[in-house]
Amino acid sequence: MPNNDYNEIKMYRTKSKAENETDKKIVDANINALAIPTLFEYENAISLYQGGKAHLYPVISTKGLRFEDGEIFFEGDTLRSISTAEIKDMRTNEGIDKIDIPLLSVYYSIILKEFYSSLKAGEKLNSIITMYAPDLMRCIGLLQDGSGIHENDVKNIMRKTQAFHDIIGILDTKKKWKNI
Repeated sequence: MPNNDYNEIKMYRTKSKAENETDKKIVDANINALAIPTLFEYENAISLYQGGKAHLYPVISTKGLRFEDGEIFFEGDTLRSISTAEIKDMRTNEGIDKIDIPLLSVYYSIILKEFYSSLKAGEKLNSIITMYAPDLMRCIGLLQDGSGIHENDVKNIMRKTQAFHDIIGILDTKKKWKNI
């Protein structure tokens, strides 16, 4: 008699089933082109190079940090604003070799597209964006029409995505980091 573990029927969630089950809007991860910052002062916005007015800043940990109304705070009993010096003390080079900048550019493009779609519809952009894995895989070229998703590809993308966890974006205005 065959082993029941191998004969179990797997229930695959479609995009509409996932949206209905979670009550979350699933963002359309299909993009026509990458959104690349081209203004000279912001061209490093999706890079670790600290030139211009915007860049990425790897920190030891984002645990205990809270972003609200364009500013970053230490969480605690009361929110305490973080100084530029404190942010500089949090910088690390550990793990920067694992940061997949092209994948981050894809996420940036998807989020920017969703931002404009929400703005056009008069909606507020959610702080958490949910994507359907097959759409994301197709967008980054790992899923061709008619092919299936490989578990290792999904795990690899999730691992790469986790590398973004301890990176903050800096918008440098007049030598004072205002928006992080």
